[in-house]
Amino acid sequence: MRKLIAAMKMSLDAKIEGPDGTADWAESWSEDFGLTAQVDACLLGGGMYPGYEGYWTSVQTKPQTPAWITGEPPTAAELEWADFVKETPHYVLSTTLETANWPNVTFLRSVAEVAELKAEEGGDIYLVGGARITASLIEAGLVDELRLITYPLIAGADSKALFPTAPRRKAELTEVRQLEGGKIASTYVFGGDAETPHELVLTNVYSVVPEAVWAAWTDPDQFAQWWVGSGFTTSGVVMELRPGGRFAARQTSDDGSIDLPFNGFVRAAVPGERLVFTLSENDSPDQPARTELTVNLRAVDGGTEQEFHQTGVVTDEHFEALKAGTITFFDQLGEHLASRRPS
Repeated sequence: MRKLIAAMKMSLDAKIEGPDGTADWAESWSEDFGLTAQVDACLLGGGMYPGYEGYWTSVQTKPQTPAWITGEPPTAAELEWADFVKETPHYVLSTTLETANWPNVTFLRSVAEVAELKAEEGGDIYLVGGARITASLIEAGLVDELRLITYPLIAGADSKALFPTAPRRKAELTEVRQLEGGKIASTYVFGGDAETPHELVLTNVYSVVPEAVWAAWTDPDQFAQWWVGSGFTTSGVVMELRPGGRFAARQTSDDGSIDLPFNGFVRAAVPGERLVFTLSENDSPDQPARTELTVNLRAVDGGTEQEFHQTGVVTDEHFEALKAGTITFFDQLGEHLASRRPS
């Protein structure tokens, strides 16, 4: 099994960007973590990749021109890394990006595909960033090692945190080195305490035809009426019924104190038969999906059998709550369908 190694440069207060959106304390963006000899692939998130490609293309084509991030010409180490990435396969985890200028880029559409990449033969994989993909893959238990270079600087308020959404994880410190300029290099290895993958499977039978159940899932107005928690309102539902189409919804508490955005993408849509879409609890549809929902519909005597699968990484303590909430949703779906059935 290949190791997935994340490596980042951060401030003393665990920030990776300052208020202006750049890490202006980093004097260069070369690979300074000792990874080059052991990796033969790089992995990035869709939010980071376009800027990454642009930066290193500029270094490759204009090696004497000051870089837009540092304001200085590329260092010798940056020139070395620019040559390395030119020949190294890159993988981009994104549900929206479709094209890249580099020929050695492959797009991955789910966290499951990252797991498949790790299972292939080859050297280790360098998880370049950004923070969202790193947090998501730590949550999924796919990151084996974390290497950090900490700068002797406090980035301050309004700076971007390293792992703003990552769950609690234990890590073992395996190496610490002091670098020039007061920087510290540290290496951590993650143990086996990652969240446990679960699959929720529920079967319901409704006394309506499959087309009616399909409409309740795919018509935004109908979906908002039953896919809603007690004391909440669902709004802004988008369900684009094509592979790659967008899913979105928002649940807001009646007192306005809680606002839960959901984003994802449709994987498959066979009218009256099968719907597959991803779901992430965040404002960015480009963030790797946290979970995938599959709805299979089958006509049975006098109605429709709905078989529902939800896969994803959910903590043990949250799984039962998820199950109870989903059962409530499907009870509400049954009531909704019954209210629309001709008398």
